[in-house]
Amino acid sequence: MSIKRHAIAGFCFNLLFLVSLSAESPGTPRPLLDPTAKSIERFVSRVEENPKDTDNLLMLGRLYFRQAKEEDAFDDFLRAETCFRNAMNVDPESLPAKVFLAQACMAQHRFQEALDLASQVAAADPKASMAWSVVFDANLELGDYDKANDALNRLDTFPVSAAQLARKARWEELHGKTTHAISLIERATKMQIEIAGLPSELSWFQWRHGILLLNAGKLDAAAVALNDALKTDPTHAQAHVGLARVRVAEGKPDEAIGHFKAAIELRAEPPTIAELGDLLEKTGDRDGAISRFDEAQRLIEEEAKQVESGAAHRREAAMFFCDHDRRMDFALELAKQEMSVRHDIYSYDTLAWAHFKNGQLVEAQEAIAKAIKLGTRDSSLYYHAGTISNVVGDHDLARKHFEQCLAMNPYFSLPESATLPP
Repeated sequence: MSIKRHAIAGFCFNLLFLVSLSAESPGTPRPLLDPTAKSIERFVSRVEENPKDTDNLLMLGRLYFRQAKEEDAFDDFLRAETCFRNAMNVDPESLPAKVFLAQACMAQHRFQEALDLASQVAAADPKASMAWSVVFDANLELGDYDKANDALNRLDTFPVSAAQLARKARWEELHGKTTHAISLIERATKMQIEIAGLPSELSWFQWRHGILLLNAGKLDAAAVALNDALKTDPTHAQAHVGLARVRVAEGKPDEAIGHFKAAIELRAEPPTIAELGDLLEKTGDRDGAISRFDEAQRLIEEEAKQVESGAAHRREAAMFFCDHDRRMDFALELAKQEMSVRHDIYSYDTLAWAHFKNGQLVEAQEAIAKAIKLGTRDSSLYYHAGTISNVVGDHDLARKHFEQCLAMNPYFSLPESATLPP
């Protein structure tokens, strides 16, 4: 079930761009606080009436961007990008158009393009906090941690915001400082409550808080935060997924299954479907598990045919195939493709696991060493490191990694933790 961690790593900072629509934009016009579909309809009409009005183009693009996040609709990212590019065609020097286009590129995992655009804005206007946020996010995804740290230091010179604190929390989490990360996200959540913005924005912070607590093995506190996220926004599918993981760790499979099914009803994402399959298999429902695995694979393969959306989820797809011993050659191909566009620790972890599953142990060792280089307290990373070390015969190192894995979070994945050697 290590795919669950990849879902978090892959999707959490894309969700921060939803937050940036209001949290980092003082004086946000009222339409961003109205129902998204209603606002889109209004601004489509305005753009049709005057296609050269850059303010309306930018607003429409931001609304499409928000709808893409709310409904997991990848095509809306493309519509947002079109709006921002049209605004740049009207005004090639528009810094807002460039930074919003950078966000659209980030959401489509075109990280280098996003970084180039945001860097142009930051150079032209060093006080553009949103540009520095994208510079940080892009460098983080590209695995250039020194430059990401430089951008984060630059962000520290701006007035503090909830989104800024969430980015700092992510940085601390990646560097193994989980307690500090939790403290930062708690502070960010309180700030977001005071802002009184969209429920979907507040629920994101509450969900993120819950996931950090869950990854630290703090089950009771995690359940409180995740339930708060669902109270704020009952449509938050990932909060259901988080609660399902809490219930699995507590030994309450029936409740966990209920939360997984609720999440899938809201948003049928392959990683969630696969996780439900893992749990069904553990409870003895082998037929139900295979059905879920087949469904997840079908959705992944359908998405892979769509160039843009398929590229955005290569990492999750590769981990699914590796974890379920399906199409391992394709998993390695996906992992290598992912490495061509980003080099963060989770891309190296995916590559390591794909090499390992294909029997390429030397390559697996090299990649997993890069995956754990930051000291990130992520149990799945150390489970993979321990498993690879154990198979190559370095049993002392394997035991060390497994001990680290369980010390970080003994509940990280019941199927995987059950395979740890005594």
